[in-house]
Amino acid sequence: METRETGGRRWRLQNGVLYLTSGGWRRREVRLCKERLLYVELCQRPWHRLFHRARVKLYVAVRRRPVFTAQMEENQAAALVNRIAAGETPSGAGKRRYLSPGRHAALWGALTSRSVLLPWWLGAWCLGMGWRRQLPPIVSAVLLAAGLLALGARLLSEGWLSVCILPEGFAIRMGVGGSRRLFVPRHAVVGVVETASPAALFCGGSRMELLCEGGVRLPCMRWYTGGTGREAALRLLDCEGLPRTWATDGKAFRTRYLRLTALLFLGLPVWLWSFYALYAVGAFGAIWLPLLAGAALSAGILAILHCLTAVRFGGEAGVSISAGTLRMEGMGMLSAERLTLRRGCLAAVRVRQGLTDRAANRCTAELIPKGCRRGGQCTSLPYKKLLAIVERFA
Repeated sequence: METRETGGRRWRLQNGVLYLTSGGWRRREVRLCKERLLYVELCQRPWHRLFHRARVKLYVAVRRRPVFTAQMEENQAAALVNRIAAGETPSGAGKRRYLSPGRHAALWGALTSRSVLLPWWLGAWCLGMGWRRQLPPIVSAVLLAAGLLALGARLLSEGWLSVCILPEGFAIRMGVGGSRRLFVPRHAVVGVVETASPAALFCGGSRMELLCEGGVRLPCMRWYTGGTGREAALRLLDCEGLPRTWATDGKAFRTRYLRLTALLFLGLPVWLWSFYALYAVGAFGAIWLPLLAGAALSAGILAILHCLTAVRFGGEAGVSISAGTLRMEGMGMLSAERLTLRRGCLAAVRVRQGLTDRAANRCTAELIPKGCRRGGQCTSLPYKKLLAIVERFA
């Protein structure tokens, strides 16, 4: 047991329970079981550094907001975080591993992210459609500025990202000059999410994030090109073993998206021709129809890009099981998504079958991790093999 006081605030850790007290005239006491802790954050902005202070936030899985937040002296805040990370024994002995960020990893990860590329693409599209003054130039300017702001925010938040793997969990530093320090206990991490946008997939890179209970994602690798994502995820989860059983059908997966691509290529001209016919007869006014036609064409091009990404990624799609993990490789919105879950962290499996899937004995499965509302989704899976994998993993 240890007790510390910092400016009217007291905390102690005893028998796995963290007792925190804050406030002066109106005191507030929080008792938190350490095993229920999602992660702890130590934030030190420039104004905090000026007065040698820091803000500590504690998060649990059932709430998005921190369950406890308080300003402390710099050394006492660091002592609290280190005490939580070290456990009941203050030594905290154990082997440490550091993830190498890679050269220009922050820049490549930011330039290939959807939050940056999508506003830029839409802004360029609006700029090209505005040559007949159908669209106001301010729309293009706003979208291009939004992309630049997203790029700057990503570089400022993840430009100094560093991860240290401890026996008890993960110590993450991020923000300008490492102003945010997070400690994530190992028991709070249910899996690893690896995503790759079409641009990142073309360049052979991907982004990896720690998936915590409640669906919280914390970045750990901004631009991973060091090998297969499966091996990196196994190292992060401290699991070993090659996949034993697969439920995958790459040919059916690619055929599905190739058919969708063909339908979009055939249906998009018909859709645009209908807008032109309405414009010729003067329906709905001459201003709104070009805007709607441009929006429809933009959505169609994005859908075609999504399908082409799925075709490029189709050889890896499917579900596999190893000794301690369950891995799903499917598609998200405009990105290839790979989800690796630790054994015992699978909450539910949603299986859907259409008429064509029933005829071919295939299905679409969504694996939902523990504490999350949504999970990874993959289509065109063999139905019987998927059920066998889920039964073995449960």
